[in-house]
Amino acid sequence: MKKILIIVLSEISTGELTIGYEFGSRLAKNNYDVKFLISPQFVSFLDNRKEKYFVLKSEEDAATNFLRFKQYVEEFKPDYFFLSDVYTTEYSKTWSGVCMKVLKMYGIPIIGVDEYEYLSTNFTPDYYGGIFEKLPPLLKKCDFVVRDCPLNVPRGKNDAVFNFSLYDKDLHISECRKRFIRSKFGISQSEKLIFYASSSWEIINFHLSSSLQMLMKWIPLMLQYYLLELNRNVTIIHIGPKPWEIVQGNKIRYLHHSYLVPEQFDELLLASDLFITINSVSVTMSKAVFGNVPCLLFQNSKHIDFKRLEKRLTHMPQWYQIMAREVGEVFPFKAGFFGWYALLQSVMRNNNYTQTYQEVPVFKMIEAVQSFNDYLFDIDKIRDIKKRQSEYINELQKRVDTPEQIMEKISFIKG
Repeated sequence: MKKILIIVLSEISTGELTIGYEFGSRLAKNNYDVKFLISPQFVSFLDNRKEKYFVLKSEEDAATNFLRFKQYVEEFKPDYFFLSDVYTTEYSKTWSGVCMKVLKMYGIPIIGVDEYEYLSTNFTPDYYGGIFEKLPPLLKKCDFVVRDCPLNVPRGKNDAVFNFSLYDKDLHISECRKRFIRSKFGISQSEKLIFYASSSWEIINFHLSSSLQMLMKWIPLMLQYYLLELNRNVTIIHIGPKPWEIVQGNKIRYLHHSYLVPEQFDELLLASDLFITINSVSVTMSKAVFGNVPCLLFQNSKHIDFKRLEKRLTHMPQWYQIMAREVGEVFPFKAGFFGWYALLQSVMRNNNYTQTYQEVPVFKMIEAVQSFNDYLFDIDKIRDIKKRQSEYINELQKRVDTPEQIMEKISFIKG
């Protein structure tokens, strides 16, 4: 019986927890004893799934948590540490007392997750506005590296990197099941249901940019204005920490939940007609793809200085002109307001995952409105994107290892 301690010490994102859970939960219980090391907000997620865990409390100091961590390790005696995100773990050391240096002291093999193909970059993420940060190459200090697909893509034989599918099967549910779920939440069959999810980290303005603050205000408003152009009945389900400012219009119904239990979250996501996001690394978008839900990814690929577009803006609606004046300028982004436009170039290169959703330039009104119309109402467009999603899922399963196979290979290498 091999013991694995999966470390997930994020305070604001559930993505790493999903990665750790999807890897650990698929290991045979008679061969592996898996426990999680988490912060308190993830307790309900693991309780709901009957997983075992230890908790470190972020309101306590690093010294106290380090002693607690030391006690957990002595009690559990893991054969492996599994880091769902090496950098989140490192950042947590200010309160958790846990970091790469501490983990290395134990001499226990470390399995690190390379979420964004960091090993193909120079470990220099770019944040919104073109601000770069040099990170320590912590993944190179791990004994083994695994990549979750998507966002990653298997890139041929590499004995140092193991790939697994973030979800191990098609999550698609029947139309009958969708109707039942929608009726349970008071959503009629005549309404188109759009699902939007956001995490706390997606709305952090790290560099206190006034322009970015206005962009955070305007993106939800823009999406609503685009939908109003359709003049059709639409319900938006938004799961996230902060509700949108609402545009008045009797064709759009907006429902906000700061939290839903995982079962309800998944039900509504998979029963939706469309998933929308501005974050290309969204784990929820990956689940939507595996659930055969059409997805629109709203992005910006260039620097736009609206002050230089005054003449062109006179042809735009009044609300768009106000947006341009308040925002002023925008920069490229792939991971929402975080940016990461340059960082994610490597992982997106020759990656068929990009064929499973429709990328939309968020500031091009005509294209945005057309994309909403296409993937809410055009049967051929909807059928085509669902076909691409299914083909991607089937092909991916042939090219990756299961978590069990990965652990068998790691155990063989370790000897």
